[in-house]
Amino acid sequence: MDEHLGSHRARAGIEAVTKAADTAAGDDTTGEGAVDGGTSPQSAYLELRHLDKSFGDVHVLRDLSLELAEGEILALVGLSGSGKTTALRLLAGFERPDRGEILVDGDDVASLEPARRGFGMVFQHYALFPHMTVFDNVAFGLQAQSKTVGLAERVATMLELVDLQDFGDRKVSEISGGQQQRVALARALAPEPRVLLLDEPLSNLDPSLRERTRRELKAAVRKVGITTVLVTHEQEEAFHVGDRVAVLNDGRLEQIGTASELYRTPTSRFVASFIGRASRLRGFTDEASTPRRGLNDGHEAWVALGQVQDIAVCWAGVSLQPMAEGERVELIVKPESLRLASSETGGALPGRVVELRFTGPLTYGVIRLMGGEEVEVLVDDDSASKKGASRVPKVHEDVFVAPREGGLKPRVFPLEDGVSREGGVSGDTSRKDVSREEVDE
Repeated sequence: MDEHLGSHRARAGIEAVTKAADTAAGDDTTGEGAVDGGTSPQSAYLELRHLDKSFGDVHVLRDLSLELAEGEILALVGLSGSGKTTALRLLAGFERPDRGEILVDGDDVASLEPARRGFGMVFQHYALFPHMTVFDNVAFGLQAQSKTVGLAERVATMLELVDLQDFGDRKVSEISGGQQQRVALARALAPEPRVLLLDEPLSNLDPSLRERTRRELKAAVRKVGITTVLVTHEQEEAFHVGDRVAVLNDGRLEQIGTASELYRTPTSRFVASFIGRASRLRGFTDEASTPRRGLNDGHEAWVALGQVQDIAVCWAGVSLQPMAEGERVELIVKPESLRLASSETGGALPGRVVELRFTGPLTYGVIRLMGGEEVEVLVDDDSASKKGASRVPKVHEDVFVAPREGGLKPRVFPLEDGVSREGGVSGDTSRKDVSREEVDE
């Protein structure tokens, strides 16, 4: 890293680093500024148009509009209470919208009863009949819709699709949780529905089984080619299964796009902090932002985060809008965009390790900076040794933190009234750690 000492500033994220980050992160391929942030399907098969839903005084969905192409898999994610489950229930017909349309291949089904919509659904708890065999559970969906011609052949086809062709005579109570999930999927697909709805289908499985079953589920849906909506709390599951992912917040659509688009080019403060893990730092713009020429990716902004030995420390980030000098802002940065550095590194901030989080192949450190804010840093033995930090630090150890060369650029947002002014680590906290060291306080 170079130091820029003019006007008593030390900058991290200088031009060479900026170019490397743009190339590595793919920032030059995705536009910003629109709500969806992703490519809409050329020909919509399933459409949600301006859906509103309230329960009493609680407004659960607000003007929700989505489009899916035929055969597309869309995953809905968001915090608890964001409206994703309500959206799925409106699709299934278990609830009626207060306003809006639900179109399937041009037909408005919003007023139809669930049985008349031609949708298949896999429930969170599968809703299988434990006293019945696997074959009879799959056949039940066909019998309920009076589709009994060729029933045995259709059930056999579905069991083969989910790799359970040798389990037809088993009772559901005699098979594993992952196999039960596949039985539920086969039952939902057997009547050849127009749309498949998945409500947290893997949440009851152990983590090791969940990953394998996730691959199997996606493969089966892909083979059938059915338009699918998945609701999940697990971002990794949404990213793996969904062709696109829609992020809901407080009943509104924040952004829709591919997993890469959401992670690398978030279009709102919420998406930037919610997707993956992120740290939030407060500061001031060091100078007016400049457009990123040749890149459809907003403006580059330098953010002053503090002073080290009377030298202002500035980090570079990307803003969706122009910013004047001296604006109070919030910098949202991913752990892999930061590294541990030596004290001589320009633009490095001093701090102390308060927590180490081991995930197996990777180690993350939570560093409390001089201003009391905490940031999460990806600790990498090889990278650390190249940059002057010789080893993984220990809890309570004093360290320095700087942007990682080639890392994804932080996002910069105005710090407005009503926005939390407390920095810290936020985002996806669903991953399970192998072990954890924490400061006893």
